[in-house]
Amino acid sequence: MLEETTTLGLRQYKVEKTVLDRKIFTIQTPWGEVRVKQALDKDRIIKSKPEYEDCQKIAKEHKIPLREVIDKLDQLIRNHNEAKLQAGSK
Repeated sequence: MLEETTTLGLRQYKVEKTVLDRKIFTIQTPWGEVRVKQALDKDRIIKSKPEYEDCQKIAKEHKIPLREVIDKLDQLIRNHNEAKLQAGSK
């Protein structure tokens, strides 16, 4: 960097990164199985998202806008997570 640029100095910082645990599972949808990525903090679900490639494939095969597929899958995932929470609290 010092040899290839006009700078006379570089600032350096130490950085730490906190990473959430991840889990991948599949859910059944009207379009077949879809992989879901889930971020966890201990056992608490932080966020869940459908696998983008699965969403793209569904949108293309069924000629549905990608945004519509993602929105529907997000709702199905929320329902899945809520049902799992309720089953765990019984």
